[in-house]
Amino acid sequence: MSRYSVSKNADCRAFVKIMIKKDTRYARCKDKFVKNGLQGRIEIFCKHSHNLNAADTLRFLSADPALKDQFFDYFCSGMGIAEAARYHSQLIELENECVEEILASGRKNPTERCIRYWHDMWLNVQFGARSGAGLIEVSYFLYHYIHSM
Repeated sequence: MSRYSVSKNADCRAFVKIMIKKDTRYARCKDKFVKNGLQGRIEIFCKHSHNLNAADTLRFLSADPALKDQFFDYFCSGMGIAEAARYHSQLIELENECVEEILASGRKNPTERCIRYWHDMWLNVQFGARSGAGLIEVSYFLYHYIHSM
C-alpha cells in the first residue's frame, strides 16, 4: 500500500440527521411534533464500523490551521519538508508529557502529505508559479535583468 494514497473512507454507518420543520398552519394540523411545539428532529446513529480511539483514526484528523503558519515559518528559516516535520516532532516531544497520542494525532502533528501541500503553497507564495505564464514572466524578467548588467 502506498503511503501517499491512504483512503479515509471506512464505510462507516454512523450519521447525524437533522430535520427542521416549518411552522405552518397545515403542519400544525397534520404533524404531531409541530403541534406540540417541536420544530425539529435530530437522529443520531452511533454504530461505527471502525475503532474511534486508535492511532490510525487520530491520524485522519484535519490539521490545526495555526500549524500552517508555524510550518511557513519553518520553511522561511530554510527548512525543507522532512526537516520541518522532524523539527516539529522534536518540539512536541520536548513540550508535552503524553507524546504518543499527540504524535499520532493529525491535528497536532500533520502528515507528510499535508506538509508537502503546505510547502507547495509556500513556494507558490514566495516564488510564484513553477509552470505556465507566471514562470515565463519571471524568467523573462531575470533574463533582461542579467543581460542589462
